[in-house]
Amino acid sequence: MVRRVKMAHENNPDYMQLPIFRIVVDGMYYCGELVSNTYTFNDPFSSNSFHTAPGGKTTLEFSENHEKAKLIEGRKNLASHVKRVIEFVTCASDMPKEIKIECSPFPIPLTMNIDYFLDIESENTKLKAKIAELTNDKN
Repeated sequence: MVRRVKMAHENNPDYMQLPIFRIVVDGMYYCGELVSNTYTFNDPFSSNSFHTAPGGKTTLEFSENHEKAKLIEGRKNLASHVKRVIEFVTCASDMPKEIKIECSPFPIPLTMNIDYFLDIESENTKLKAKIAELTNDKN
């Protein structure tokens, strides 16, 4: 009689699902490449040979909107996209202060309507003044 032992991953239905990542640079979400838009660079070590001919690279898109973020599946794809982002941002005049990699499940961003809260505060102040007025009238 042969007895089959279950592997640990066979009990986990999410085992074969690849992790999903997104990249955030200084609060801006990486959205992917703009293939139609390229920028020119003059890198003497491009293509593993010494030359000074200008080359072209695709431009990367970033957005403040988390819904536009490029969702990257798997660690190998993540490594490739991180390399692209680093190469792109190091060509900029200002170096980024933070490059963050987030893994799913992603936090739900909290948005607050400041005017709503200020309005509530002003209503509370009015009500407190009215209560104080009414209690002073009874004395």
